[in-house]
Amino acid sequence: MEDAILLPSLVIDIDSCCNLLDSGEVFTWGCGANGQLGTGNDLSQYTPQCVNLSASEYYSQNVEHELARDISCGSNYTGLVASK
Repeated sequence: MEDAILLPSLVIDIDSCCNLLDSGEVFTWGCGANGQLGTGNDLSQYTPQCVNLSASEYYSQNVEHELARDISCGSNYTGLVASK
């Protein structure tokens, strides 16, 4: 992440933030009490954390060939749209 610039698509909610890079990587931070950050736990994060899209049980099995294209977040969720 040291070379990444976290600006291309930034969504800020009252409890959390998510950032979609041009590379298709997704970073989240903020309140994680309900698992809404997508980091695999319910911990709050105070610095951007890269979301492992392939680890999500809700994501396509072909995730290694797909990239996040759009993101959204709210007080209890983070959502994304992916395509090949």
